[in-house]
Amino acid sequence: MTLSPWDLPLLADQNRYSNFESFLQSVTPIIPSKRIPKSHAEDFVECFSLNSLWKFFTERSIYGVGVPILLNNGDSVLQYYCPSLSALQIYVENPFVSPRIGGNINSWSDESENDELLSQSLSNNSSKSSDNTSDGSNTDHEVSSQQVDRFGDLYFQFNETSSPYDRVPLTEKINELAQNYPDLLKFQSTDLSPYSWIAIACAIRPFAAAMYKMNGELWMNPEAADQAKIGSYLDAATSWLKLLSFQHHDFNFFMSRRCF
Repeated sequence: MTLSPWDLPLLADQNRYSNFESFLQSVTPIIPSKRIPKSHAEDFVECFSLNSLWKFFTERSIYGVGVPILLNNGDSVLQYYCPSLSALQIYVENPFVSPRIGGNINSWSDESENDELLSQSLSNNSSKSSDNTSDGSNTDHEVSSQQVDRFGDLYFQFNETSSPYDRVPLTEKINELAQNYPDLLKFQSTDLSPYSWIAIACAIRPFAAAMYKMNGELWMNPEAADQAKIGSYLDAATSWLKLLSFQHHDFNFFMSRRCF
């Protein structure tokens, strides 16, 4: 059963409530795990698939993640944040050769290659990855054999540099990258090095807005141009609805209860 953002236990204890903690709990992925047998052993290990991680963000990266925010007067609002892919590095535990559109990515081992070839291989791998990123979003890094031993083999890396407001939904970006790196959709967590990581940017870019229950210093800074921005957003919302001849119930509700 899918929980509502309002089900966060933080909201039940306002004395210990933190909007920051609410944000962290709301955006943290909850991924179903499964048990698979260990290699050459009867024991089982818990794991999850990367594809399950991407699926978690399918709707959230399009419609946003609802984050309950507690106001100074005790009222609550639900703020939505749209996650996008910011950066990603996938290290794998074991050397492998993976099929790739237009060629193969050859893994390497310190037992068969020297340090120079290791660095060159990683640099070439990074260069291939840059084909799937925004301009200038990927930087090659030389890595010693000691680092490879520690981190694992770098399968793929991505570093986004475009504005958060110009990015496609996270899952859409992953599917785009997986066209050339299909294992992004196939890896299990047990295939990955603990040094694999992902960075997700959460941003919203409204072109219009009508405010309700957002008065007070929690949201408004008297030293900034908040009031002017509110007026601009409100004018844009009014013009947009008039253009479409749309009677927006919530907009009318908010407008009838304006406190500023």
